[in-house]
This record gives sequence, structure tokens and C-alpha cells, in this order.
Amino acid sequence: GGFTGAGKAEEHRNIAFLQNVFFLGELSNPYPYISKAELIVLSSFSESFSLVVAEALALGTNIVSTPTLGPMEILENGKYGFIYDEFENPNKFASFIMKAINNPLNSEFLKERALVFDIGYIIKQLKDSF
Repeated sequence: GGFTGAGKAEEHRNIAFLQNVFFLGELSNPYPYISKAELIVLSSFSESFSLVVAEALALGTNIVSTPTLGPMEILENGKYGFIYDEFENPNKFASFIMKAINNPLNSEFLKERALVFDIGYIIKQLKDSF
């Protein structure tokens, strides 16, 4: 598995499974990684609109997210992704992630949801409403 973003890898050096984890840092083009991933995990305590969730949908990649406002809306409360409803139990979270890996949603179904966030689609909807 891998982590991307601006976080500090040094803070996570004590992870027991570190030999299987790669800290990639910020990427100018994360799409090849997102499209090949079995799952994107968003474990934020607070998140507004999450671009990575919309990007993962567009690429047909399944998502597990904590119940923050942006992902809840994008994923329609779990219809288009897996929403883990608590923060306190990391072992349960890990089990939930495995459940999502073993029971993925259809990638075409996810891609269809992503169209709602496509600017061309939005402009067409606006034009059609007048």
C-alpha cells in the first residue's frame, strides 16, 4: 500500500507493517496510482469536498471513508462507497477496509456517479434548465 500527500512519513515509522507501506509524498499526477489501487482510504476527522474521492470515483476505484461531510455527500451516505461510522477503533476500521476490498462496488457504477461532478455535465444541466 502507499500513502500520498504532504504528511510527514517520519511520524509513521513505528507502523508494524511498514515493510509493505510506501510514503510517496505529493504527486503531480496521482491518477496512475488511484486507477490501479484496489481501494482508496480516506481516514480524515474533518473533510469538506474531497477531490480525491471524486477522482477515485471517476477512475472507478472503490473508496472507504470516515463519516465526514464532503465524502458523505459525494458517496451519497454509502451508496457509492464504504462509510465507516466511527473513529475510535482502528482494529474495526481495518476489518471494515478488508470487507470493502472483498466486496467491491462495480467500477462502472462508480464512474457514473463521478459524472455529477464533471464540469461539462454541470454546464449541460444548467443550460437544459433554462
